[in-house]
Amino acid sequence: MSNSAASIFEAQNKWQAAYHAIEQCADSSKQPFRTIFKSLYIEELTDWQVAAKVQYSDSIYSDLKHYALCQFADTIDT
Repeated sequence: MSNSAASIFEAQNKWQAAYHAIEQCADSSKQPFRTIFKSLYIEELTDWQVAAKVQYSDSIYSDLKHYALCQFADTIDT
């Protein structure tokens, strides 16, 4: 297998792991972590657009995003 093919497979595995971790994140009205990730990284919305989408103020959204990142980190490690 060539180096470029190996690199493609490695990148694909990393993306699959990240997507799987996002899918494992909570997604409720009080913990819209999956919605935050999909909105930011798949739909490519801005933070203020995502805050409006999940219907939270900027400051609460900032906290939610932080918790989402922590949950993602915990999930991707396992």
